[in-house]
Amino acid sequence: MKYILLGLILISNISFAGKSLPPAYNVVSDVESSTVPKGMCLIKGIAYNYGTPIFNGKVSTLNGNYHTQTDSSGAFELLISSKDTAIFFFKSQYSEVVIWNYNFKSGHEVVINFNPGANVYQLEVDKPVIYLYSETDLRVNLNLDFKGELTFTYPEYIDGWQAQVGPSGISVNEKTYPYLFWEGTISSLEYDKVDKVRSGSMIQSNEVVTFLESSLEQMGFNETEKTDFITFWGPRIVAHNFSFVQFVIDEDYESQIASLNIEPKPDANRRVYMKFTGYEIDPQIESVPQTFESFQRTGFTLLEWGGTEIGQNKINL
Repeated sequence: MKYILLGLILISNISFAGKSLPPAYNVVSDVESSTVPKGMCLIKGIAYNYGTPIFNGKVSTLNGNYHTQTDSSGAFELLISSKDTAIFFFKSQYSEVVIWNYNFKSGHEVVINFNPGANVYQLEVDKPVIYLYSETDLRVNLNLDFKGELTFTYPEYIDGWQAQVGPSGISVNEKTYPYLFWEGTISSLEYDKVDKVRSGSMIQSNEVVTFLESSLEQMGFNETEKTDFITFWGPRIVAHNFSFVQFVIDEDYESQIASLNIEPKPDANRRVYMKFTGYEIDPQIESVPQTFESFQRTGFTLLEWGGTEIGQNKINL
């Protein structure tokens, strides 16, 4: 999510093909109202895209304690605490809009209209890597059908990867690699839910390594794969006091992130994708812990992992 903050700061000034976009939001009025309770502030307005109302868009405080959806006319009303200092608008296919450091006064009614425009900011799909193992030499053809746009591959992905896999590892064009690497951008990702409750775990920074070691071991990672995963993702998760973590496995990886067409088909296949959101204060999110089916390696084996850090203002609560 390294591009999102810069994009949000500049959003009202960017242009495409020489055409300036209208402001992403407009504070129409901010007045005291006798009908708004003390300690609270009423936010109301309309969300639209070039005059067309945006239905079912989310308007929320960053901590998610107060949130609502726009109606069929794009209108919304949201009563928030006057202690809040930021709100955002988000709907898939549109750019999210964050209003930072606003003074929401007690007993005031604030009219804000959102005009987010098309979604030009993407979530980063970071470092999916594909390990291939075989005790006998195989010629393997692998094609990736990613639900976003590839930004980098190594070795270079040209109409797929054609690799030799065997006891000595993975070879592409006579050069050996520890794994096949790709990454890209995707328009949106949401957390999976069970009966409207997120599945996953909220962990503190001092629990990150132990949590990842235990989870990855349950999912069948070997020591090298665990080390690669934790040394990449561990520092990014530890940077937050609290993090919500959810793993997407096998068929869900296939349907949400990317599908693989590989010949010959692996005898054992495990694909793991991690979504996480960092917080500095515990957001008190209700969640259902995940359980993982065991993974038995046999014959020609494929294991893949990747992940995305989802900013708080990208979450469909």
